[in-house]
Amino acid sequence: MIHDEGGKVFLDLKYHDIPNTVAKACEAAAKLGVYLVDIHTSGGSEMMLRAAEAVQSFGKKRPQLIGVTVLTSDENKKSVKNEVLKRTQLALESGLDGIVCSPWETAFLRSKIKKILLL
Repeated sequence: MIHDEGGKVFLDLKYHDIPNTVAKACEAAAKLGVYLVDIHTSGGSEMMLRAAEAVQSFGKKRPQLIGVTVLTSDENKKSVKNEVLKRTQLALESGLDGIVCSPWETAFLRSKIKKILLL
């Protein structure tokens, strides 16, 4: 129904599981025509890599994959920046299109990451 009306779907389920399960979930989302899918970066590089690989065969119709770095409710604002940077780097190296972070880390990440990514 959303697609029929010209809308786009952001599947905000924050996938976090074993690599095969997350890959299959991302593939299923791609088959449904979802525009944007998020996964937890805390799942590690193998999980993120497998998720990215799972949607590649959909070409231009593949969903954008973004990694949730650190949940805002879990963060200690004074010590989280380096963890967000580490997870952002892993997400990009694993083939994700971008990340989700709090506004407190955005300027810091832009100063450290030269590759264009969704923020």
